[in-house]
Amino acid sequence: MEDLNFLQSVTRIRALENRLLNRNSMEKLIDFDSTLQILEEYKNTQLASPINTNGDYEEMLLEELQALYNLMFSISPEKELVDLMALKYDYHNLKVLTKAKMSKINMDSLLIPLGTIPIDTLVNKFDTNDYRDFNFVMRNSVDKAINAQEHADVTVNVDVIFDNAYFDEMLALADKINKKTIIRFVQLCIDLYNLKSFIRIRMQKKDRTIFQGIFKFGGALGEDFFLHSFYDEEEVFLQKLINTDYNKLFTEPKNGMKNFKSLGNLDKAMDNYIMKYVRDFRLISFGPEPLLSYIVAKETEVKNLRTIIVGKANSIAKENLKERLRETYE
Repeated sequence: MEDLNFLQSVTRIRALENRLLNRNSMEKLIDFDSTLQILEEYKNTQLASPINTNGDYEEMLLEELQALYNLMFSISPEKELVDLMALKYDYHNLKVLTKAKMSKINMDSLLIPLGTIPIDTLVNKFDTNDYRDFNFVMRNSVDKAINAQEHADVTVNVDVIFDNAYFDEMLALADKINKKTIIRFVQLCIDLYNLKSFIRIRMQKKDRTIFQGIFKFGGALGEDFFLHSFYDEEEVFLQKLINTDYNKLFTEPKNGMKNFKSLGNLDKAMDNYIMKYVRDFRLISFGPEPLLSYIVAKETEVKNLRTIIVGKANSIAKENLKERLRETYE
């Protein structure tokens, strides 16, 4: 992948970055009373036309993400880079369609019309049991998941099957892109996935063999690191993390493992860690990295908007809402 091929698209990204909301601008949205006011103000910052979704914030947020990916696919000279970020929606939809197929329950409301494969195509494939056009990794994961469900194999977790396939595809795309920064980004995602699984299973007081069945290879932290640490006291595990790239994940203020009794707090800390990594891509003048970092930034902005709107609807105090916001791209 040639960095110079991205010169024009990076120029476009630099202009778009100026419209991203910083922390102060995001917090100001909390002061508005209604969902409609929040959405209108947000649209004003984007220099966009007034909203026409009748106050349906999920519809507007979806439109933001659809516009993001439509733009990225149109300006990126290499499709693989955008595919790397869009894959998560494919695999979310595969999980939904597989569970719907086997339970015979309509779950269309859970589908997200984003990804590398049009949602109508995915639905049609499941309706006709025709997965031949899927790539090998995706097709194999669907076959495994459906077979496990048909045979009521309780030892097989459908979500884990698709998660493994998702990361396999990400690793393959990163290798094809052949940029150390992008490969490291994927490794970071895998490591955080494994860390979250590790913490969740320990919290549930389950055996480490459960973790072995979930662990995903391909990250910087090997399986032995987790297995040898599984029964450690919290302080001992944190001490081991000091010698890794994740030494600040739990040691920064308010980030101790005791504060992660809620997996929502853990998700936020991990999203912040990814944001800190991609922020450095702002220093890159040309190459694929600024496009990736802009996608992360825009998706985070949408998450923060949803946090504010849902929080306001549930009468959550302003200060508590501010604490729930993820770090912005500034």
